[in-house]
Amino acid sequence: MAKYVSVYSAHGPVEAESIRAFLESFGIDAVLSNEGGLTFSFTVGALDITDVLVPETQESKAESILKEMDDGIFQGHEGPAGVV
Repeated sequence: MAKYVSVYSAHGPVEAESIRAFLESFGIDAVLSNEGGLTFSFTVGALDITDVLVPETQESKAESILKEMDDGIFQGHEGPAGVV
């Protein structure tokens, strides 16, 4: 079984899902730390944090993509699926 590591701490489920989808568009297998059974969610403070996890073997690639995202590299450009 692959070991997963956190590459992003999102504030809320919408941000977490967006980051996961973004990484998956680059072929990275991403999962959320709260997947697996929470029946309710919190939206304040530390209870609002959801980690985006990737296999350890894809950590470097994911971190590189997220850095480019933070640097604005992808603004106004088509993504891997042709999405602007």
